Amino acid sequence: AGMMEQEASFIWSDSWWIENDVAWFVGGRTNALYRLDRKTKQCEFVAMPPELASDGFRLNPRCIKCGDDIFMMPDISSSIWVYHLAESRYEQIRIANPDKARTAINNFWQCGEKIFAVSTGLKQVIEIDIRERRITDCWNLCDKKDIKTAMSVKVGTAIYTVSAVSGEIYKFDIQSKESISYELSGIEDGLHTICFDGEKFWLSGYRKEIYVWDEGKNRTVCIEGFPKDFGRYNFDGTGESLLDCESSLYEKPLFTSSVASKQDVWFIPFQTNKIVYVNRETYELFVFDIEEENETVSSLSLHYLAGKYLMEYLMDDCCIGLYSLKNYCIIEIDTIEKKVEKKEYSFSNNCLERTAQVFDRFKNSVLFEGREIENRIFAEKLFSMDADLQISESESAGWKIFNAMTFTC
Repeated sequence: AGMMEQEASFIWSDSWWIENDVAWFVGGRTNALYRLDRKTKQCEFVAMPPELASDGFRLNPRCIKCGDDIFMMPDISSSIWVYHLAESRYEQIRIANPDKARTAINNFWQCGEKIFAVSTGLKQVIEIDIRERRITDCWNLCDKKDIKTAMSVKVGTAIYTVSAVSGEIYKFDIQSKESISYELSGIEDGLHTICFDGEKFWLSGYRKEIYVWDEGKNRTVCIEGFPKDFGRYNFDGTGESLLDCESSLYEKPLFTSSVASKQDVWFIPFQTNKIVYVNRETYELFVFDIEEENETVSSLSLHYLAGKYLMEYLMDDCCIGLYSLKNYCIIEIDTIEKKVEKKEYSFSNNCLERTAQVFDRFKNSVLFEGREIENRIFAEKLFSMDADLQISESESAGWKIFNAMTFTC
């Protein structure tokens, strides 16, 4: 059985919150909260916030569970939605957003009674009181007005955020509330991912380079040595070839995220073709090849999202969960054994029906616009494969918008 078995198709989200054998996540297109039992491998529909929107696309695609509450963090929405499991109800926390920026909260952490969240769009660190369920403070990431940022990581009491346009790192201390910035030498084109291995920071951006930064010495080592067949897939269909392996600098970030595991640091492709990992001691770069993930011109044209993977979770510092945008499923990488496994998850009937109803509710839902299908068939379609559905003009328009939006925050 190949990776393309339709029963194994699953819905995408931008991150999972895992607690023991249960995973909580928000549907990337439905904005509904789901609960997956990792033992029975069955997914249940929990609830959906009463946000009035024409489309559920990436409204609140990430979540964090604090006690009995699940905080759904906004990307396109300007509200944090809190779902109280005990009372089965939602509460809304509005974020002040006068310029209607895309809030884009990609990174957040619980610290005691507070959640600290970085909004890429607002260029702020937001403090949320978990018990009172309200925003208690916010601070600018740095004194400069005109910054563009990407991913963040928290180390101790400090949050480090990378600049998307230069080699700058903004450090904000959540205790002292002080911010400083570092200018890293040898990086001119901006950064996108950042992670910390316990000693050093690992960074990647728009070049075929990986950077290792020692904050104490403020020294940066640049790792090159990417294989010749590493390149970016031609998702927009404009170029001659399927892959551009020639460029050393790309318009989009090479990787969507990076994580430090016990032995290596892993880099997960955005539109590039190969997962890469680097040994933490030797700085040697390796490719992690998954044959079923290689694209063809026709497989690229069937992607609902113009990317290779969504990073869902890192478990026990050694298990990476990804959503494959080619094969519509969750794959798990064992970073120690260097093996990959496809996860076979299923949906309860109730989950299918309720998800289909969500699509009915969003009149502008990109994929199912104007399709009069009964709930049941509708739902089967939804979870079989997006690829089964012919791409109409409205969908490819939505797809182009997505492609343009992905890294505009």
